[in-house]
Amino acid sequence: MNERDLVQLIEQTLKDEEVQNNVTYRNLLEESLQQLSLKKPVYLVSTRLAGHISTYLMTNHYEAPKAIIVLAQSIASAPAKHRGLISIPFWLSNIFR
Repeated sequence: MNERDLVQLIEQTLKDEEVQNNVTYRNLLEESLQQLSLKKPVYLVSTRLAGHISTYLMTNHYEAPKAIIVLAQSIASAPAKHRGLISIPFWLSNIFR
């Protein structure tokens, strides 16, 4: 997912009335938009956002507005991709041993 797509998805999610009424979600999404505007890497912002949404869902009996569920499904692969990027240097370091 590129930056423009993620920004559009977050902005669309922020327009949802249920999300606007939930301070935690609203603050999390606004902070993610701010990080993207500061040119933070998309995969880091996505990974962080996916983690926060997962934690929030677990602590609130898996209840969330539909817009948050759609967002979470869209960025669900971000943490796995991030872990994959981190592991590449370790794989390469084993080649030279």
